[in-house]
Amino acid sequence: MRIETIKSVVAAAVFATIATGASAATVVIGATPGDSSVLNPLAVSETVGGTEFRNRNWENITNGDGGTNPWGAGGGVYSSVGKYSSMTYSFANSDSLSFLWGTPDGGNNGLSLSFGGANTLDLTAAASSLNIPSSATGVYVTISDIGYFDTVTFSSEQRAFEYAALSTTPVPLPAALPLLLAGLGGLGMMRRKKKTS
Repeated sequence: MRIETIKSVVAAAVFATIATGASAATVVIGATPGDSSVLNPLAVSETVGGTEFRNRNWENITNGDGGTNPWGAGGGVYSSVGKYSSMTYSFANSDSLSFLWGTPDGGNNGLSLSFGGANTLDLTAAASSLNIPSSATGVYVTISDIGYFDTVTFSSEQRAFEYAALSTTPVPLPAALPLLLAGLGGLGMMRRKKKTS
């Protein structure tokens, strides 16, 4: 078997391991994080619909221009997706997403996760569908059991989708993978050495 073929087989096996995941999402409501000054990552792309003031996207602001501050009256750093707009973030391969949700709107907030361009989860984040009181402000949610993803898109149909403390849980490489790759590298070196003898 040629080394290039072995590399292809290993790459396909690694992708299948990472890409396979559970399909049912679990949503857990937790305690609000303590540090309200931590910045969200910067979006890698965005869409902006229309020209109204509320159609703007805001990244890492502390004033009220982008909607209701998820941290409440005390304020803190947050981001906001405007009306008919979206912001997309890129992460290392992850399997859990956490954020402080400003105002869970009834069906107006959208959340989409994908892996390698293929959709993993498309959630119209209606508060009722996630068992979050619609009157709540600043709800810290962790969404897991969604399979692996490397892209997260927040979108809004009305007003804004405000969020803070955005983080993911990266997926570690399988423990045996470095050993497998080292072994294959050793086989390749032995084969090359044998050819030159």
